[in-house]
Amino acid sequence: MAAGVSSRMKKALETGSETIDPKLIEEANTLPKCMLSVGPEGQRFIDYIIHNAIEGWFHEIIIVLNPADTITEAHIQKEIATRNYDVVLQVVRQLIPPERIKPWGTGDAVYQALRASGLKNTEWYSVSNADNLCSVGALKKAYETTANTIFPYETK
Repeated sequence: MAAGVSSRMKKALETGSETIDPKLIEEANTLPKCMLSVGPEGQRFIDYIIHNAIEGWFHEIIIVLNPADTITEAHIQKEIATRNYDVVLQVVRQLIPPERIKPWGTGDAVYQALRASGLKNTEWYSVSNADNLCSVGALKKAYETTANTIFPYETK
């Protein structure tokens, strides 16, 4: 799920902090949260998510993006090609109702992903937000259980 617009992160940055790298502040104000540079060589957060998913035996990935996001899909496609990942990628644009300025939450994103992909709610799938990095071990465990899985957002 990568359709969020990082509104909470942007609000936190408004308070100002001398300890946050100005480049990261600029990225947080201009890029989707999953596209923030977090790696030592500029790797994006989404790069780690895709890598861990593939290492965790997932070979079909549906990513839900905000309709206004013009960079994430191309970045992911390039990353998959560059790394020769054996994965089927489907991109879904989360529809935003006309009366709203940002998408509904995770439940709506899952609903739209299921509708767009043709998956039935009786089929096995896992859900993770694009700002939640699951370990390869946790992903393998989810894959092995073949039970629908939602990886929770940890606040501690």
